Amino acid sequence: MLEIARSRVGKFLPLKAAGYACTTEQLVNVLLAVSVQKETLEQVCADLEIKVGAETMRGYFNQQLQVEKLSALEAAVNLALQANLTADLKGQKFELAIDFHDQSYYGKSEQSEGQWVGAEAKNGTTKVSRVATLYVIKNGHQLTLALKFVLPAETAQAIVEYLLNQLPGLGIAAKCLYLDRGFASIEMIRYLQASGYTAIIACPIRGKTGGLRALGVGRKRYRTRHVFKRAKHGAEEAERALFKALTTVRKKGKKVRQVKWLAYILVNCDESLSPHNVKASYRQRFGIEASYRWAQKVRGWTRVPM
Repeated sequence: MLEIARSRVGKFLPLKAAGYACTTEQLVNVLLAVSVQKETLEQVCADLEIKVGAETMRGYFNQQLQVEKLSALEAAVNLALQANLTADLKGQKFELAIDFHDQSYYGKSEQSEGQWVGAEAKNGTTKVSRVATLYVIKNGHQLTLALKFVLPAETAQAIVEYLLNQLPGLGIAAKCLYLDRGFASIEMIRYLQASGYTAIIACPIRGKTGGLRALGVGRKRYRTRHVFKRAKHGAEEAERALFKALTTVRKKGKKVRQVKWLAYILVNCDESLSPHNVKASYRQRFGIEASYRWAQKVRGWTRVPM
């Protein structure tokens, strides 16, 4: 695994060192060690017995991995992800998942400089560094096909278009898209309907009365039509699937199981698709959250000099 990581990072990431003491190979080794071991540059350089000082290494990283070069870095990462896709993926239709992942941002930079986006308050901040990812789901496993660093001015529709535009070059088609609730919007519904994609989108239930909240009564699960209304975008009718599910919440320091209504937007889905199958199908994307939990164990999210 170490050799694979070295070959991918060394080949695709824009890391170069032409000094007589510091080499590109050393940069790659240090970057991998910092990420995996969650140690500082000083510790890693001491452990690897590198003659080059940590400040010299830091200078190379800060110069070559800049936020101003984010688009080039994004392209390089996607090339690395797509480099060794197996032939059995090409020419077929697969279920795909698109997801947002947020990392709390505590910097003082302006939004245009730090490229953070606003989000719901969490971990003491409303600023996050956001990444969108495209996964293929095959035999219950998830494989990352592409990612997109989300910029402040970008819309959810533009992000989805960018990720889906990666598919033709890979020879992969979408059988069904699973999107998280960050994509639940009138613009997204209209885009997917016009593009002909089949999609299931998690839909947040907000407010105490009215809207989707008023539909969460009676039967255990069912499909219905509901009208989305937004002042800026008008109204759009879409199919919904609603059902009850057991969730875990924390009350007074204890975890308590309670019943909660969940809602999903169905776009271009067959009428024979039952709410039960909607739930079972959407659960396939849950492995994505597991990969993000693993990502929390590396050090590579921060913009603070390593």
